[in-house]
Amino acid sequence: MENELKSLKAAMDATAFKDAAFDSTNKQAVREALNKKKRSFPIAPFVAVAALFLVILIGLSTWLQNEQSAAPEPPPETHIFEGMMLQGQTNSGDSLQFMDGNLTIFTDPMMSAVRPWTDPDGASSEQASETTYSKITVVREDSLFSIYSDGNLVFTLTQTAPRMFEDASGNVYVTQQYIEEAAKIEPTTEELLEELEAPYDSIGKILHEYKLPTDGQIGASGTYENGYQFDRNTGFFKSKSYPSGESPPAPTEGQFIGMFMGRLTTIIEDQNANTTNYGPTDTLESSGVSHEKYAIETMLLPQLNQLRNYQQSHKELTSWLDETIALYQEVLNSTNIDAYHENLENAEMRMNDMVEVIRIAREIE
Repeated sequence: MENELKSLKAAMDATAFKDAAFDSTNKQAVREALNKKKRSFPIAPFVAVAALFLVILIGLSTWLQNEQSAAPEPPPETHIFEGMMLQGQTNSGDSLQFMDGNLTIFTDPMMSAVRPWTDPDGASSEQASETTYSKITVVREDSLFSIYSDGNLVFTLTQTAPRMFEDASGNVYVTQQYIEEAAKIEPTTEELLEELEAPYDSIGKILHEYKLPTDGQIGASGTYENGYQFDRNTGFFKSKSYPSGESPPAPTEGQFIGMFMGRLTTIIEDQNANTTNYGPTDTLESSGVSHEKYAIETMLLPQLNQLRNYQQSHKELTSWLDETIALYQEVLNSTNIDAYHENLENAEMRMNDMVEVIRIAREIE
């Protein structure tokens, strides 16, 4: 091995390396070259990558912010009264409106159960008001409903009928809608009629069970040989025809219920459709009162008396007609304006109550 190394040295001495000398100067030059190579490490690519990452990060942050700002508000938590309005029955000027997770309470003391014309001294001087509560939740315990706003109790309602509620102060509210559970299992007509007060519960049963008679009917048209015509779906009396110069024929016993329902419904519909202002009603001599008395005396009472003369089979209907006719007679005989308004309100309420019973009994929306 030693001989081979000596031979290599001799060969190198014979080449271009024979004059090379690696002294301290050469060593220093090598060190500087190596150090320079280390310091010239390329950083440009890393700067570019960092800049690109920063741009991406800024862009992502901006996109997230836009997405958050554009995102819709989450829908309010639904509850059992959502979308319903409860109208005051005790105080007709009050109402509870549940909408979009909020509760708005409207009150109008002037529309209280005590009418200003009945007791002027007892009329409230308070103004109508409107109060809104947000973040409404409802907790139900059987028939008791506790209404909360943002976790704080506002008031409670007790369900006394499928569409009737009462608060802790005794104020009664009604609604045209059924609450969520009741809507799934809607009460039957029989159940609704059972909840009515006397005599409307028994009258409602009579009206509900009524069917148009088949005797004397021409085909299945609802028209009869005696000239009476009825709506086949509702059973309501529509019209009657008879030869000129002859007295109108009386309805048969089987036709009377249909005539009773049709006549009363038409009377109330005509009253509601008539929005004509006939003048003030502040004295018995005022034009508005005179017109109302004329309409009662010449149109309404004759129709009720005619129904009373036709009625023979149902004592509940006989009693109702007698009492209603007597109420309208009291309206005509009122000796002061307060009594007049009170009697008229009671009579009209009685008529409206019967029409509501007819609507329930005949399952009319």
